[in-house]
Formats: sequence, C-alpha cells, structure tokens
Amino acid sequence: MTSPRRKKSPSFYWGTGHTEPTGEEALRARLAEAERLLELSRRENEAKEEKISGLLQVVDTMRRDASLLMSERDEARRRLDALTLGRGSSAASLEEVKSAGEFWQERYYSLSEQYAAVVRENSDLKRRLNIRDGKESLFGIGGSPASNRDFKGNADEGNRAKRGGARHGHAGHGRRRPPSGSAPRLESCSTLPPHDVCCDASDLVKVGERRREYDRFIPARTEHVVVMQDVFQCRGCGKRLYAHPGDVLPRMSLSNSFLATAAVEVFVRGRTARGTAAMLGIGTGTLFGLTRFLADRLRPAHEVIRQDAIRQKFLNADETGWWNDGNRAYAWVFTNPNVALYLFACTRGSVVPAGLFGYREGKYCLPETADRTLVEENGKYAETMLLGTDRYGGYSPVDVKRQLCFEHLKRDLDKLLARSTGIQEVADFYRVFRLLLIRSMRLCADTERSDDEYFREAASLQEKIRAAVWAEARDCELRTYQNIWRDNWDSLFHWVRDRNVRCENNAAERALRPTVIARKLSFGSQSDKGAENREIIMTVLRTVMLRGKNPFDWLLETLNRLAADPKFNVADALPPTDPRHERKLKTGNST
Repeated sequence: MTSPRRKKSPSFYWGTGHTEPTGEEALRARLAEAERLLELSRRENEAKEEKISGLLQVVDTMRRDASLLMSERDEARRRLDALTLGRGSSAASLEEVKSAGEFWQERYYSLSEQYAAVVRENSDLKRRLNIRDGKESLFGIGGSPASNRDFKGNADEGNRAKRGGARHGHAGHGRRRPPSGSAPRLESCSTLPPHDVCCDASDLVKVGERRREYDRFIPARTEHVVVMQDVFQCRGCGKRLYAHPGDVLPRMSLSNSFLATAAVEVFVRGRTARGTAAMLGIGTGTLFGLTRFLADRLRPAHEVIRQDAIRQKFLNADETGWWNDGNRAYAWVFTNPNVALYLFACTRGSVVPAGLFGYREGKYCLPETADRTLVEENGKYAETMLLGTDRYGGYSPVDVKRQLCFEHLKRDLDKLLARSTGIQEVADFYRVFRLLLIRSMRLCADTERSDDEYFREAASLQEKIRAAVWAEARDCELRTYQNIWRDNWDSLFHWVRDRNVRCENNAAERALRPTVIARKLSFGSQSDKGAENREIIMTVLRTVMLRGKNPFDWLLETLNRLAADPKFNVADALPPTDPRHERKLKTGNST
C-alpha cells in the first residue's frame, strides 16, 4: 500500500521544490521563526525611531534658530532702511550695518542648507522603517535618468562568439528582382578586355551572345528645367489661361519630387537637415522653408489621422525627451497597425494623452483653452480605449484601460536579481518567473498559432504567473516586486482575452526610435513651429507606411494631384484603415 502524498507548499512551483513537513513540529518551527523575525523587526524599529526622535529634536532646534535669525535679519534690514532714509548717519555706521546684514544673511543660508539636509535624512529613515510592509518603492524600479545609470558592461564570451546571418547550409532567397513595371535597359557589349586574348586575336569570330544581368546605381542629380507654357485666351471675356506642368505646385521653383525627397530623407530615413540640404544642393534655410510649406499642405491629413486614432480599439503609447529651442520638451507617440500619431509638447504630464481621450470622472479637468473635439469624439464609442504603456503614472488619470508592458517588468526583475546577489529565494523566483515573461511575449508575437491554441496557452501562462505572484516570500525586495503585479493585476492580462493586444510595448518603442536618433543628431527643434512641422509630417508619412504605401510614391502622387487641382483635399489621398482595429459607436450615434 502506497503512502498518501503530502501537500506541496506554494513555493514549490517557483522555489527549490521541497515539500513542507506536517504535524506539530512544523507548526512550532514556523511559530519560532515568526517570533524571531518579529523580535528582530521590533529591535530595528526601536533603533530607527530613537534616531528619528533625535533628528526631530535637531530639526526643532534649527527651526527655532532659523526663526531667530530671520527676526534679526528683518531688524537689521529695518535699521538699514532707517539709516538710508535719514541720511544723517555716518558712512561708517552704514557700512557696519551692511556688514552685519550680510553676515546674518550668510548664516541664515548656511542653516537653511543644514536644515534641508536633516529633512532629507529624516525622510530617508522613515522610508527605511517602511521596508517590511512591502509597499516602499525600490531604488531603480520605475526608471531613472540615463545619466544616473551605470555604463553597460562588455559582452561575455558566449555572446561574442555568436555570429549573425542565416544558419549554416541555408539556401537563401536569391537576389531581389527588379520592381514590377520597370523594364530593364538593354545594352550590347562587343569589346574584349586587353588581357583576354588567345593565340591570335585576328582569328576571333563571333559565334553568339550570352545574357548577363546586374544592377547599376545612378546617383541622384538636380536638373534645371525650362518649360515653355502655352497661353490660351478666351474670345468672349479675354481671360488668359496658362498650361501648367503637372509635377510642380504653383509659384514653386522646386518640383514635387524635390519636396518629396526632402521630406522622406529627413522625417523617414533620419538624415540631418544640413546633410539633406547638401545632397539636394540647396541651403538649410530653404529646406526648413520647404518643410513649413509641406506641413501646411498636409495639415488636413494630420487632422484626419488624429480622428482615426480616437476610433482605434488599442494603441501603444510612449514618450521621450525632446528639445525645443533649448528648452526641455517631450515627444509622444500613439501607434497601432492603422496610425502613428506623433505629438510634441512642452510637458510630460497627463494633459497630453487626456487631450485625446479625456480624464476619468472624478479626476482632473482639462484647461479651459484646450480643444475638446477629440475628447467628445472618444465618448461616442461603446468600448473604452485600451492603451499599451509602461508604468509611467502620467497615463493613470486618463479615461482609458491600460495594458502594462512585460518587457519593462522583465527589466525590473533583472535589476532585482542584480541587487539580491547571493539570495537563493530571489534566484529561484527569477529563474522561473523570467521564463514565464519571455514565453508570454513570444506567444503574442507568434502569428502562426491557431486561435484555440493561443487562448489555451495564454490562460495557462496567466495561471502560472498568478501562482508565482501570490506565493509567500520572505525577502522584502522580492515582496515589493510581487506587489507591483498584485496592485496592477487588472492592467496586465488584456492580451489573454484579445489576440490583437500585445503584452509588450515594443511597437511604441520602435516608433519613437527615429525621434530619439533625430534628437541625438539635430538636438531637437529650434521653434514651436518647427516642432509642429515635424509632428505633422512624421504623423502623415509614417501612417502611410503602416497602411502599406511607399511614403515617397504616395507623397509625390498627392502633390501632383494637388498641383493639378488646388482645391484637392489631401486627406482624401490617405490609404484606408483596417476596420478590425476600430471601435464601434454607441447605439444612437452616427459617424
């Protein structure tokens, strides 16, 4: 007869795998361990409270000294004013009063700095006392400025031994063929190289031809064109009409292909303005004038894309630093397979996303001067917008549901392991939990799985993550990391129910990457108008790319249509959106 199996502890699924002892001995051992930890905690708290009490006394003393010094400073100022108004005192007395005032002012500033240092130390000690409740934020979690982070170390030998490219023996895909619709140029070759000779070159006879194909690069060049326009005159009213070339806008000295090339090079391929101007043979000021002209023409398309963004079921959002005329600003992006909306603002506050989706009821209010058109449009839809973000608090009061990024949580887990070297409990949790995060992100990226298989695997991963997050843990930093998951549980698993939602925010990170590179190369924008021009052109061209069009071809075709018809609405040239990613209107609302 086999003995009954003992119940496994919650830590079995992510810990060392041992089974808990049963009976009275196990209960006594746990009780003794709890009493020991309680006693250690009590002693530590008493020591910290005693130190805080002493610091508070020092703070009170410094406050009294500061108040006394402020009174003496005010008295010295009154005496100085009286001496200045009276003009009867000697210069020596005036200098004496000024010296006394400067002395007490320096003393006041010195004590103020000491007081601020004591307040900071007091706050730090209070935070340390709260470590055991598991709610205190850990250093490094939640992000920090890049200037405060350590430099990344060198790669280990294993990573350095890896080589890129396809696996050995892969057949490859061959060379790319010329684009459809472009006929190759046919040439003939009948000249032999000097070194290709036989016994007697005079006896060579042509016996046939051999076909060879290769690609030849023709460098771009600017061509100055003089067009003779036909002039027509009406016999009735005498009005004259002029034939207009179809590849240049009215009153422009540069063709539409010139404008399209400049915009794509700067705002799609990331070339600097000076480099693009040098390539095109124009001045930098002329290039900036072209971007301003083009942004004004694309503004209607930008407004339509903003409205398209409101209709989406799911958007990835992110923000990064930017510079505007030397002042700190921020670049925002909201993207999915339908749109890529860029916003440049002087703030990182919640007012930027709230300008699109509004605040939740009971939270903040938009400024009186804000445009509420998009917020009102957002309220017409039955579903609430789902926004994929990191854990930045600026999105919290916005009227959206959130899907937090697993990749950011994985980085926090790596930092936890780095801070907890030698702690076996953290190492066991890291080994299992990191694999669960990686499997979740790979599942979201796998488009080959059937829907049934996807949802079954997603539900299984959610339950395994739940078991690890709600398992007991002793290490305070590990408990803090678990609390991140417990406190945000409702914002972590939308991807389990909707396959179009991703559990990572890589789409927004990739969409912001060109902006980060532009910040490094060109140091941001030089004016509010320049930031607005970049916002419009980047939004339109990158949205066109997401919808399957070549940005240069689309922009050139659109400008040519605008040249033929000045009343043409550029927004009508936008490619259609995919309706699978759009929300439905509430009953009773119409588009």
